[in-house]
Amino acid sequence: MDGGLGPSFRPIKALQLLALVEGIYEGAEQWAQWESQNQGRITAVADFTAIWSLREDTVLQAQARTTAWQRDLGKELIRQGLIVTLGGSQTF
Repeated sequence: MDGGLGPSFRPIKALQLLALVEGIYEGAEQWAQWESQNQGRITAVADFTAIWSLREDTVLQAQARTTAWQRDLGKELIRQGLIVTLGGSQTF
């Protein structure tokens, strides 16, 4: 299960900023003929996104995302570090 909530801001017409806190529940892994140590986890992820419209047909996007809190429901799992993504879109 996954759900998130957060505000968006438009400080100028060409720039949109979005902040998000996302809650994620992962259940235990189940594999045929193999016993997993992963019993699942509950995680809160913080996300910040900036979308900049360079022109009517060109957009640049930057996003930073990281685990803010995590509770493991079994053996400790890897925590997501900071992930930064950059992207662009051109409409023809």
